This record gives sequence, structure tokens and C-alpha cells, in this order.
Amino acid sequence: WMPTTSLGRKLSLIEDYNRFSEDRFGTEDPCGLGRPGDPSQTRLHPDFTAINFRGNHINSAYHAAQFQIRKRFSQDYAFQVSYTFSKLIDSDSDVLGARGVDDIYTTDAMKTFLDRGLSVLDIANCFTANEVWEIPFLKQQRGVLGKALGGWQVNTSLVLQDGRPFSP
Repeated sequence: WMPTTSLGRKLSLIEDYNRFSEDRFGTEDPCGLGRPGDPSQTRLHPDFTAINFRGNHINSAYHAAQFQIRKRFSQDYAFQVSYTFSKLIDSDSDVLGARGVDDIYTTDAMKTFLDRGLSVLDIANCFTANEVWEIPFLKQQRGVLGKALGGWQVNTSLVLQDGRPFSP
């Protein structure tokens, strides 16, 4: 097994600086989108919509324990099985808005550290297995039959992992 730690520094972030972090007037959301307050009244400068700023000031930390079993080729067969248990922590990993249209910005544009937690990209468990079998039939055969049907392999792969739910 092998422990792994990686740190990401100065990762990209798109932030809207023309917004309040809380509701300005305490009114209900007329659109029913689950956001508190009137969307038309949540701008610092109401004449503009988003004033986006691209910056590189987000950090991340990745911690993992990796386990692996490997059998190298002997008697025309090899396999490998791996398991990774990991955790990815950051402040905002979703600059393209995969969490949803209303959730692409941090809670407070001036205090991005408030959103530090598990990343949207976190995959806690990942199990992989693969095998290779070199078919021994006609492997040593010379001529047209050996060239056409000899030297084939059968390969299989399996990946099981946690992650975001998939929806077509």
C-alpha cells in the first residue's frame, strides 16, 4: 500500500463580485429556485448583471491510500487489482457550473475559505481490476494460419467508483 498527498495551489476560479452574500431585503424567492430573496435586488450595482473576475486563488488538498496486487506474465496470464480510498478538499472546484446554474459561485466572494470542504470532484472509493490472457492456440504456428489466428489476447477491465449520480 502507498499513502499519497498532493496539494494544488493557485487554482482557477470565476467569481461574481456584483452580488451580496445574503439576501438584501429578506423577501421570498419569486422564481421558486430555492434561493432566498428577490433576484433583482441581490446586486451591489443593479444596472449590471454579473461582474465576473477570473483569479487563481483557490487551493486544494488530495489525500489517498492506495492498495495494489499485481501478477506479471507467467503462463500467458497477467492481472492487476487496485483500490484507492481518497479525499479531495477544496474551496471551489466547479468553475464550469456542473453543480447547477445557481451554484457556480462561492458563498461569499471576499471569503472563499468559507466554502472549504469536500470537492465536487471527490471520488472516495475507486476499485479497478484488469487482466490479460494471451491465447496459446496457434501462437507458435508459422504460415498463413499462424499469422491470422495466432498471437491474440483477451483483455478485461472493470472500474467501480463513487461519484456524482449519472442522469442521461
